[in-house]
Amino acid sequence: MYQLKPVERPFEVDALYNAIDVVRPQGFYYSGEMHDFWEAVFVVNGQATATADEKVIALRTGQLLFHKPMEFHRIWSENNTAPHLQILTFHATGAGMRHFEGCCMELTAAEQRQFGKTCKKVADAVALFDPETPKEGYADAAFDAALAVELLLQALRGHDPADEHDLTPGARRFREILQVLHAHCEEDLSVEQLAELCGCSVSNMKRIFSRYSDRGVAKYFLTVKIQRAMQLLDAGMSTAEVARRLGFAETGYFHTVFRRETGMTPGTYRHASKNERYFIRENKEETPPM
Repeated sequence: MYQLKPVERPFEVDALYNAIDVVRPQGFYYSGEMHDFWEAVFVVNGQATATADEKVIALRTGQLLFHKPMEFHRIWSENNTAPHLQILTFHATGAGMRHFEGCCMELTAAEQRQFGKTCKKVADAVALFDPETPKEGYADAAFDAALAVELLLQALRGHDPADEHDLTPGARRFREILQVLHAHCEEDLSVEQLAELCGCSVSNMKRIFSRYSDRGVAKYFLTVKIQRAMQLLDAGMSTAEVARRLGFAETGYFHTVFRRETGMTPGTYRHASKNERYFIRENKEETPPM
């Protein structure tokens, strides 16, 4: 008698967003974004520094960094290099994706070629997409591209994380401060209180933020609170409950801040589909942190 054996897929790619291959100039600085899909950033050549929520990561040639959904991240060039980047964005589900959360890895030459070919397949498929009338061949190209992403993830699944490269003292201090902000995001704290928790003066903390962030301390702390608010809304909490939980004195003010940061109200966010949940800050190319 035949008996079906269930097969559990570790991950499934169900949507493609984009893939780009670009050389950023010296002095490039991207002020940051967050979105409800995965992003993989590979450094073909050069050096860059990236942030991922409270983490600060120094990237060099041959390294791949994954950003999980709803992770606020930014990137800038380092050491007077013009980094050559390949960036792949996609939506995927499955327990196996947990392996890639906050993961930075060193790719072999074969893996680098596979990543580049996968990006090319995704870019070609996306070029055929039209929301009104998809071009001929899009369905097959999208299927092939999604399968290529899944095969890439399978190849990288057992990869050991890359050794953490030395950060500048300022970047290390910035990382420590971000960890404090995330740990205390449900408290109603002033900049002075945050500085005390970080063990530094207000002026020193502001100076660090002016070098490593396009936002001041108070504004960044609000961003962290909104990231936490999204998690709580996804968990089923009401807008009023979330506002109280995060230390907002008035629900109306929380509503205003949430809409300013995400472009939608808390209620709209809760009911929005994954494809509608795309939040992006204005793309700025500025002087990079020193």
